[in-house]
Amino acid sequence: MNRRWARFPDLSRRVHTPELMDDPSCDQQLLRNTLAQFRLINRFLTPVRRLLKTQVIERMRQEPNRAYHLVDLGAGGCETAVWLLRYAYRKGLHLRVTACDRDPRVVQYATEKYGAVPHLTIRQCSALDINNSEPVDFVFANHLLHHLSDEDIYTLLHDLSRLDQATVMISDIHRSRSVYAGFYLISSIFFRNSFVRHDGLLSVRKGFTRGELRTFTADAVPQGTAYEVKRMAPGHIVLLLRTEAF
Repeated sequence: MNRRWARFPDLSRRVHTPELMDDPSCDQQLLRNTLAQFRLINRFLTPVRRLLKTQVIERMRQEPNRAYHLVDLGAGGCETAVWLLRYAYRKGLHLRVTACDRDPRVVQYATEKYGAVPHLTIRQCSALDINNSEPVDFVFANHLLHHLSDEDIYTLLHDLSRLDQATVMISDIHRSRSVYAGFYLISSIFFRNSFVRHDGLLSVRKGFTRGELRTFTADAVPQGTAYEVKRMAPGHIVLLLRTEAF
């Protein structure tokens, strides 16, 4: 083996190891520190703001006088949902967001921090309950898929594809040596006293190649459904799906 890569884990296939923050008995202060540091990760180490501007804000501008509803699955600390609401408001657009997370500790943190934000509803529920929600215009999920089993990924994508005329945006980590190396260096400098470094490096190993996410999608959605899977810098794979009425 090339000695330069001697410390790299095997990235040839996904792993399914649980993350520390998902352990119900984990240190609660480290968990809260982790959720607080997600604000920096989502701001600087993901393409989600650019994705939401192009797929949500630009589409809302086509009919600026109507009200829109977005569901954020696996919303975590809700910092992205709050940013989007405030950005839409500044643009004179009418948006409300339902932020869902299955972890009651995460929901409590988000409610304490953002529970009073107008037009934001924070719910404790699984992403797999999406069919039980009210009609939506947009569904967004960031860093959710790699937490799910393969079976649940298929179920979620199938259910999302059956929504009535919604734009679905799913962003997750691109599993590669460059992404692993980059986060290894960044996390050693900026993310301390939390689970971010351990869980972030593990999340890269649980992430996807573009081909893998395309295979999941092709197997899960009805034949003929239009979708796109693409890479977006920094270090992410994005699935875009626009559903039809059934």
